[in-house]
Amino acid sequence: MLERLAPLVGGEWVSRSKLSTAEPAARFTYSWEREGKTLRAEGRVGSTPTTAVIGWDPAARKTYYLDIHGPGTLYFGHATVEGDEVAFDFRNLIGDGEHWHSRERLVYASTYRAVLRPAKGAAKGDLVKIDLVRPEAALPPDPPQPPVVLKPEDLHPILARLELLIGGTWKSEARDPSGKPFVELSYRWGSGRKTIVGKGAMAGMKVESVIGWDPKEEKLYYLDRHGPETVYFGHYTIHDEDITVDFRTLVGRPGQFRTNAWFSDTNTYMAIVRPMKDGQVGKGHKVKLVRTK
Repeated sequence: MLERLAPLVGGEWVSRSKLSTAEPAARFTYSWEREGKTLRAEGRVGSTPTTAVIGWDPAARKTYYLDIHGPGTLYFGHATVEGDEVAFDFRNLIGDGEHWHSRERLVYASTYRAVLRPAKGAAKGDLVKIDLVRPEAALPPDPPQPPVVLKPEDLHPILARLELLIGGTWKSEARDPSGKPFVELSYRWGSGRKTIVGKGAMAGMKVESVIGWDPKEEKLYYLDRHGPETVYFGHYTIHDEDITVDFRTLVGRPGQFRTNAWFSDTNTYMAIVRPMKDGQVGKGHKVKLVRTK
């Protein structure tokens, strides 16, 4: 199905609708990643930074759709081809859990149309139509935004507990035959310091993660992409120095897991990752990550 969306790659797509500042209400660029196995969209809706990924879910045998709208919205669902349209069915994994349908198609070579509606109780007035156009001449970039200066009390207290992850590169003690660490990860603050974003590699596979606050569960959520066909989602529980992450597979081979982790010092992260089945914890493997500059 990804070939239906291939024409989106290249140039910048901007919405016809405008903000009060006369800037486009939405801007996106599309690119291939993970050796052409996933399509990635980067941009913003209003002032909210947005990242979306579309790829293949081998377990569901469908194309998955993952969309991060700032720190408080995380959409996940699947897409199918229906005639000349791509139909998306997705819901918010955090917050109020709203459920949406979207039907999208390339109207012309330079116009992409999406019509969204809520999955329940949809009336005509509930429809949202978005037209994205790709101008021949590039529009000027977004105006520079003033730096966000937050006080310590502005950080969510639980998210602040994981601030220690930020800075340097975390490398596993375990090495592959060539001597390269099996795990190399680095972390930074996301937009507004309301999420922590991780990037790196595990056993040569690209990984990308986001940690943020789920107001419905009142816990930190955990989203982790491993390669083009595996996505994990779950939540953190933190008691004193103990960090627990319970997560499941969203995309890929079904499974549930639990990670028990702790910082033995400011530059050493210890973890035990175990599979879960019927509420029982299986045999785990230990991970030790050491921060380097």
